[in-house]
Amino acid sequence: MELIQEQSPMLNPMLGDESPGQLTGPSLAGGARPRLTPRQAIKLCWDKYADFSGRSRRSEFWWSFLAALSVLYIPMLPLYFMPDVDSGQGLWMLPAIVLMLVVGMVSLVLLSPMLAVLTRRLHDVGRSGWWIVWSIVVRAVSLIVLSIVYEGTLHGAAAPNPGDLDMLRALFHHSSDVAFAVVLLLYLIHLVIELIVWIFTLLDSQRGENKYGHSPKYQ
Repeated sequence: MELIQEQSPMLNPMLGDESPGQLTGPSLAGGARPRLTPRQAIKLCWDKYADFSGRSRRSEFWWSFLAALSVLYIPMLPLYFMPDVDSGQGLWMLPAIVLMLVVGMVSLVLLSPMLAVLTRRLHDVGRSGWWIVWSIVVRAVSLIVLSIVYEGTLHGAAAPNPGDLDMLRALFHHSSDVAFAVVLLLYLIHLVIELIVWIFTLLDSQRGENKYGHSPKYQ
């Protein structure tokens, strides 16, 4: 870990809380506790599976987040090499469906600890967990409005399973200026809120105690 961070100092805000080469001792410069190892971070996250109170430092959040991404997306890689999955034919459909069901169940299992650690990470920089709720609500509203306007504009001629950008591109060419402006505004608001939340996760812990509890990083 030291070697990686010495070669890539830009990763420090994501993967660690302290400067490279200062990993030993009970506390670091400025009274900071040593960063968590990946195993410590993931264990701490799971020990607080449904705990939305208190605070979590950057290393706990980012190691847990990267581990969750690995668990979710690495098993999905075989889907890209399975023939006939898109056409809905062939013997590969059964293992593909089983794999997607397993990944779906894993996603549900990971939902609570990841929302909890994200909430605690926001608390650690003095922000409310309501930022997550606002992000989810605006995301849901923007998708619903985008889908309704998309289907209504193309009148049944919509492409199957389009992505967000595909729908926005189609609306740009076929919808009224007002409809497109409303949909685009909602979509941009959602992106801005999500960007703000992720910026918060990169900030350093607030020193001392805030209204969410004692700092897990600074003594």
